[in-house]
Amino acid sequence: MIKPGDVLLIDTNAMIEALRVNCWKAIAARYKVATVAECVQELGTGSKANQKDVELVRETARVHNVTPMECIAQNQSYDLSDLMDAGERDLVAHALSRSDAWFLCGPDKSTIRALHALGLRARAVSLEGVIQVARIPVKLAFKYNYTEHWLSDKSTEIRLQQLHKGN
Repeated sequence: MIKPGDVLLIDTNAMIEALRVNCWKAIAARYKVATVAECVQELGTGSKANQKDVELVRETARVHNVTPMECIAQNQSYDLSDLMDAGERDLVAHALSRSDAWFLCGPDKSTIRALHALGLRARAVSLEGVIQVARIPVKLAFKYNYTEHWLSDKSTEIRLQQLHKGN
């Protein structure tokens, strides 16, 4: 279970949602927030691109460049090339290269599926869960795929699919 002070790896969509509900600064103050360059680039080129948001993320989060070796190692662990966008893929590759404890906030089914396949489901956290644990007040409701309920539903769905396939 994540707690304040832990490393929180965060993907583009979770950044956008945290900025939308105005809790990014509080998250960055309570966790060791990290992401990858590809996610920050996606943040700056998306339909809701805002240069101030990109600058804020760069100022408050550690942004890692993913090396070709990290991508090769990630693909040897679990081939995600067809399932994830570049930011998700790089974030998972970076996570696998870390030797410290980390949690990943990525509200995408492919990310959750990858963490399950890698035996790392317990490291997946929802944005809502991150906020609740740190007791950060928010005035706006999270979109569904940033909630604990969504994460639980998707995890159950993926596990049932794995059981059905005999994994």
